[in-house]
Amino acid sequence: LAILQIHPGVPESYRAVQWVAFASLPFTALIPMFTNVQEAPAYLATTSSTVSTDSFYWTSRVIAALADAHFHETIALIERYQQRTLALGRAAVLEADGKAAAAGSPDEVPALLAEANTEIAERIRTETDALLGQVLFTASDRMTNRFSRSDS
Repeated sequence: LAILQIHPGVPESYRAVQWVAFASLPFTALIPMFTNVQEAPAYLATTSSTVSTDSFYWTSRVIAALADAHFHETIALIERYQQRTLALGRAAVLEADGKAAAAGSPDEVPALLAEANTEIAERIRTETDALLGQVLFTASDRMTNRFSRSDS
């Protein structure tokens, strides 16, 4: 899913933000990315055929696959994650807008936005990795063939 947000009343150099989501929508988050940049952060751009938690795409798919079978046990975790990441994204956009507005010239803006995209991606990665751990623990604790003593 992609949603293009156009800020009215701000300079063209940082007017557009694309909110993206990967995997099954009930289990993923919308991530804001500024569009006036040369490339996206690797965590958000990598969608190779190799499954890896170094990719938001694959991490989101793994979360969705685990959570789907344990919907009632994991949905509260996922909804809290979605609320945190949406608030985090909105705050990051406001912060980046402020930095872009203070830039000396429009030529400086793409580098500022690329830096903002990288910061957003890293924050999202931290939240997403934490959610993956919670969902994995919940799902593995409910396996038919499980080790019930846990490794704690």
